[in-house]
Parts: sequence; structure tokens; C-alpha cells
Amino acid sequence: MCAWSALSCVPSHTKPLADPDATARQAPKRLLTAADIGEHLRGRRAELFWPDDNLWYLIEVTGVDVAAARAEIMYVTGESEVLNLVEIVREGHMSLID
Repeated sequence: MCAWSALSCVPSHTKPLADPDATARQAPKRLLTAADIGEHLRGRRAELFWPDDNLWYLIEVTGVDVAAARAEIMYVTGESEVLNLVEIVREGHMSLID
């Protein structure tokens, strides 16, 4: 069972991109907004915040379903999952980095 409803589950062995102390203090580059939800997100790099870990994880958006407001993402570990972008925007849990 997932600790966060916007995710389909992240394996417990997913590791943060950087030193946890540095990552937890890192300010977002630019939070994802509802206006950002579109096909142009495909291929974008971002950071995804996990409140239980208090860490930002580096991801790449690998697919977008605009009508359903969902995105498939891949972590640097190669693991992937689907996110509900409405929840991600509402909770401020994605930061676009390029």
C-alpha cells in the first residue's frame, strides 16, 4: 500500500538523487502548475517530493495523458510509475528543473 495517493507506489529501495540532508533543504526550481499539464512535459526532467521522506527525487516525465491528467515518470534508478498530476499540482510536489 502506498503512503501517498498520487503515486501508484514507489519501491522502498528508490534512492534520492543527492545527499539526503542537502536534498531535503533544496528549494524547488519552479513548481508544476495546472497550465504546465500538456504533451510538452514529455522528456522534461523534474524533482518529485516525497513528504514521508522529506526528500526530492530526480525524475524524467516519459509519458503524458493530458485528458486524464496523468504522467508516467521514471526515476534515475530506472523504476517508473504513473502520477495523478491534479494531486501533484495541488500538493506542490513536483518541481520542473529544465
